[in-house]
Amino acid sequence: MTHQSQENRNAYEFLNKVEYLKGIAIYESINKEFATYSESTKDEESREGS
Repeated sequence: MTHQSQENRNAYEFLNKVEYLKGIAIYESINKEFATYSESTKDEESREGS
């Protein structure tokens, strides 16, 4: 591998700052959804109906 092609390959191995921060925002929103998610199960529904 030549020096120039090594530099080009390295340039594409890293995200730019804007894309990186966008990924963090998406990750945070997914974590927030999981943290507040509440699934209603049939067992809970049967207890409420009793």
